[in-house]
Amino acid sequence: DLLRTDSAKLKKLRPAQRERFLGFYEDLALLVHSGLIQEHLAFYAFGYWLDKVWNSKHFWADDKNKEDSYWFLLRQLRFRMEKQSKTFGAFIAKHNQVESYGTVRRTFRF
Repeated sequence: DLLRTDSAKLKKLRPAQRERFLGFYEDLALLVHSGLIQEHLAFYAFGYWLDKVWNSKHFWADDKNKEDSYWFLLRQLRFRMEKQSKTFGAFIAKHNQVESYGTVRRTFRF
C-alpha cells in the first residue's frame, strides 16, 4: 500500500529493497524483449505497479536515479507501456464485456 498512496515511508526503504523491487521489472523487461512473455500481458499484469513506482515522489531517493544507465531496461519498458497505453485502453474498453470472451481469448492466445 505504500506505493498505492505514494507514502512518505517509501523514503525509508533501504537501497537494496528498492533495487530488488526495480530488479523485478528489469527482469520483466528482459522477458518481454526476448519474447518469452507477450508485452501486452506484462503490461496488464504488472503495469499498474510500474506506473506507480515510476511516478512516485517518495520511492526515488533522487529523480536522477531514473535516468541512470543501470535502469535502462526499466525505463524502456515504462516508455513502451506509456506508448501502448492508449491502444491497450481502447482494446480493453472494446472487449470488456461477456460477449467478447471468445474474441479476447483468441487474441491473447490463452
